[in-house]
Amino acid sequence: MKSVALLFDPGFDFLGELLAHDGVFGCAVISSHGTECLGDSLDEWQVRGVSCNKNVDGSEPTAIREFVRLRDPGFYSAALNWFAENNFCAVDTDQETADIWQNIQMLPFEPNVKHAILMSVKSANAKDRAAWIRAIGESANLVRNEMRPTPKKAVSKKRPSKKK
Repeated sequence: MKSVALLFDPGFDFLGELLAHDGVFGCAVISSHGTECLGDSLDEWQVRGVSCNKNVDGSEPTAIREFVRLRDPGFYSAALNWFAENNFCAVDTDQETADIWQNIQMLPFEPNVKHAILMSVKSANAKDRAAWIRAIGESANLVRNEMRPTPKKAVSKKRPSKKK
């Protein structure tokens, strides 16, 4: 099963996407801001794995740190926990919602508003979700059209006629 997490910093600036298949790391698409915020941690993940707590059974509850490797089926869950423990926001979602996020990003709103729209789409029932998708798509198209350079009108210059 394919899993997608949209990643945000504490102020809801978008950091990137994390994709997994059956819990195993698939790929990550990280923005330049995401690289600034997560770069060292992502490098560590490649070498050691994701650091997470593991509860140990015994007479007293004890938690130890362990590392979950990228190829481990528990990677995706460990990564989501890591983001929460480190004050980041990872929105676990489906591919359709991740695709809708591409349009939401185009809208001229502050990051926290974009995040709120994403969460509304994610939690909406089927009928409301369809309306959200339609409205976001139409809005994104308006923004795209606004950003598209307008073609210059051809101006025909008549040459002055030569008098005989």
